[in-house]
Amino acid sequence: MEIQYALLSMNETEFSFNYDIDYDNFDESKVQLKFANKITVDKKKEELVISFDVYICSVTDDVIYAKNSIRTVFGMKPFNDVIEQTDDDSFKVKAPDLIDTFINVTIGAVRGMFAKNLKGTPLNKFILPLIPMSMIRKTFMKK
Repeated sequence: MEIQYALLSMNETEFSFNYDIDYDNFDESKVQLKFANKITVDKKKEELVISFDVYICSVTDDVIYAKNSIRTVFGMKPFNDVIEQTDDDSFKVKAPDLIDTFINVTIGAVRGMFAKNLKGTPLNKFILPLIPMSMIRKTFMKK
């Protein structure tokens, strides 16, 4: 099966930096990266939409130091050879390697955006690490 696909759009949907923190007394050892993600399907448009949020936050409480979000839209044909929508909120992936590629593109883009946005700030050392695809699949997709 030959699948044609394209990145249709990529947009930074949010960047925020918490200026209310006393970064002079900032303890970097109490900082963690958190992620939130969502994949949705628009069957009419034959598009797959990935939303991905990255947070730099405190380990000890819910304080968010910085956040960056991205939304990517991918098109593919023949759509039904890749995605089978089972109901309004869920779908099955028939070509997981292709979806892995889409996810990697999205994460790579937000990694670059976050690095650019944090340049010159006290958080510029925090780079989104490479994440094994096995971990990503656990959070993105149901098997």
